[in-house]
Amino acid sequence: MRKMSLFALALMLVFMLTLISNAPTTTLAQGNPTPTFTPTPPPPINVILANFTLTGLRGVNAASNTISQALTALRLPAFRLTRAQAFADTDAARQAGEDAGAAMVIWAAPEDERLVIRFEMLQRYQFEGLDALNRRRVTTRGLYGIPDTAELPVVAGFSPAVLTNFAQAQILLAIADDANAKARLTAAEAANAAVLAANAEADPETVDEVAAAAVTSELNFYQSYLDVKTGDIENALLRFNTLIRSDEQRPQVAAWTRINAGALAINRGGYDNAIGLLEQAISVDEGIAMAYINMGTAYRWLSELNDAIDNYDAALELEPENVFALNNRGYLLAQVGEYEEGLDNLAEVIRIDPRFTDGFINRALVYRVIGEVDLALRDINVAITLTTDRDEYPYLLRADIYYALGLYDNSLSDLDRAISINPDNDYSRTLRGDIYFRQGRDLDAVNEYTAAITNDPSSPFAYLGRAQVYLKLRMFVEAVLDASQALQLSADSPENVADAYYYRAEAYSGLERYAEAIRDYQRYLSAVPDGRYAAAAQARIDSLRDFITRTPTFTKTATRTATPSRTPTEVPPTATEVPPTNTAIPPTSTPEVIIVTATPIPATPTLPPTYTPTAIPTNTRTSTPAPTSTPRPSSTPLRTETPTISPT
Repeated sequence: MRKMSLFALALMLVFMLTLISNAPTTTLAQGNPTPTFTPTPPPPINVILANFTLTGLRGVNAASNTISQALTALRLPAFRLTRAQAFADTDAARQAGEDAGAAMVIWAAPEDERLVIRFEMLQRYQFEGLDALNRRRVTTRGLYGIPDTAELPVVAGFSPAVLTNFAQAQILLAIADDANAKARLTAAEAANAAVLAANAEADPETVDEVAAAAVTSELNFYQSYLDVKTGDIENALLRFNTLIRSDEQRPQVAAWTRINAGALAINRGGYDNAIGLLEQAISVDEGIAMAYINMGTAYRWLSELNDAIDNYDAALELEPENVFALNNRGYLLAQVGEYEEGLDNLAEVIRIDPRFTDGFINRALVYRVIGEVDLALRDINVAITLTTDRDEYPYLLRADIYYALGLYDNSLSDLDRAISINPDNDYSRTLRGDIYFRQGRDLDAVNEYTAAITNDPSSPFAYLGRAQVYLKLRMFVEAVLDASQALQLSADSPENVADAYYYRAEAYSGLERYAEAIRDYQRYLSAVPDGRYAAAAQARIDSLRDFITRTPTFTKTATRTATPSRTPTEVPPTATEVPPTNTAIPPTSTPEVIIVTATPIPATPTLPPTYTPTAIPTNTRTSTPAPTSTPRPSSTPLRTETPTISPT
C-alpha cells in the first residue's frame, strides 16, 4: 500500500492558469539556465457554422442567420466565421472542425420535431491562457469544467434573444471571458423565462415542456459553472442542487453537474460527499477524464493514496496527455517517495505544456526534497515568470530554497514579496523568524514567530521556533511553554515536532528540573531514535544521571538540617545556542515529504548540533508511515446514497 513519508511534500492549492498552446520563446541569461517566456498574441478564433438541415418548422429556418449575426456582433479580434454544408452527425462535424483548425463548430439536426443546435468546442484550451482563476494552482484542488458540446433545442415560437445570447456565451466561454459570458447567459435566462410565461398564458398546451426544460437545464448548468469560477458559491450551491434533483438533463450535463459539484465539495472539505457525486458522474458517463482526476484528489485528501493513484491512472487511460492527471500523479508519487517516476510524470507535463505553472512548481519541490537545490531553483524561477503577483506560494518556495543555500538576503526579498501578496500566511513570518535567528537578530525573530502565531495559532512550527530563541536567551520558562504548545498542537504526530522534546529538556535542565529533563530527552530518542540530536540527547541523559548520582544527599536529624552545597561547576551546562526551527512551508494542503541532511554532531554533548533546515512546504502537520511495498488494496466500494452539496 502506498503511504506518505514522514512529512508531506506540499503545496498551497488554489487554482492555476489554463493551457496555452503557443510555444514559448526561450532566452538564457548568462550563467543562468532559467528560460523566460515572451508573451504571444492569442491565436485567431475560427468558427465553422454549418447550414442547418431544414425541418419545415415555422420560425426555425432563420436560426443559422441569427447565430451568424450574434457572433459577428461580438467584434472579437482575429475572429473568422466560415460557412459549411450541413453535417450528418457529430463525428463528421468534429472532423471537419479539426481539419480546418477551428475552435468551434456550430451545426444542427432535427430531433423529434425540434431543431437541436450543437456547439462543438474543439480548442477551448487554446484560449484559456486568459483564465487565471482556472489555471493558477490546481494540485490538490477540485477542478471545474464544461462538456465539449453544448446543446440548445429550438422549436416553433422560440425566442431569437435566447439563441443570440446563448451562442455569444459559448464563444465567450471558449476564450474564458467569464464576466461577459455570464452576462449573456443571464440575458438568455431572462428571455427564456419571458417566452415561457407568454406561451403559457396564451395557450399552455402549445408549450413544448421537454424542450423548455432542456433549455432551462442548459442555461442553469453554464450559470452554475460560472458561479463557482467567479466565487458566487451560494448561487452555485442552489443551482447544483436544483440540477442534481432534476431528471430533465442530457447525460453530459448530468455528468458535468456532478463533476463540478464534486469539485466544489473537495474545495470545501467535503471529500466523502465529493466521492459520492463523482461516482454518480462516472455512472452516467465513464469517458470523462476530469471525473477521475477529481476523484483521485478527493481520495488523496482522505489519505487513500492507492485509490488516488488508481483514479489518476484511469484518467490517463482516457487521455494519456492530460496534464492535470500527469501533474497530480507525479506530485503524489513524490509524496510516497517514488521520486524518479514522479519526476518523469512532471517532465511529461512540462513537455506537453511548457507554460503549466504547477509542473515547474512541483518539480522544484521534488528537486528540493532530493537535494538537487540548483535544479529546484531553476524550476521555481521559471514558475515565477509564469505566475502573477496574486500567488505568494512560488515566492515562498524560492525563499525556502535560497534559505537552504544560505542566501538569506535573497530569501528575505522573496518573503517581503510573499507577505505583500498575503500578509496572513504564517509560514512567511516563520521562515523570516528562522532567518533572523540565524543572523543573530533574536528579538526580531521572536517578533516574527509571534506574528506567525497570530496568523495561525494552530501551527506548531512558530511555537517551536520561538522556543529555541527563548532557549538561547535563557528564558527557560517561556521555552518550556512554547515547546509544550508545539507538542500539544502535534499530539497526533509528535514526531513531526520531536525537536520540541529536546528544546524542552534543555530548558528543564536550565531550570534544574533534571528528572523532567531526562524524561524529555528519552521522549526525543523514542520519537526519533536516529534524530539529529540523538547523540547529544543520550550524552545529556548520561551526564545528568551521573550528576544526580554524584550529588550528595542529606537527611534531617533531630538537631540539625543539612543543606547541600553546590558549586556552579557541578551543574550540568545548558545549551545557550540552538539551531533554527526545521519548519516546513505550509500551503493549504496536506503534509507530504521532508528531507534531512546529515550534519556532524558536535563532540561536546551539552550543545545541540547546528544544522541547516531542509524542510520543504507542507500543508498540514501530520505524519504518516513510510511507504511500503504492500500491493494496493481494491478500490473503495461505490456509495449508494444520493449526495447533495451542503452550504457549510
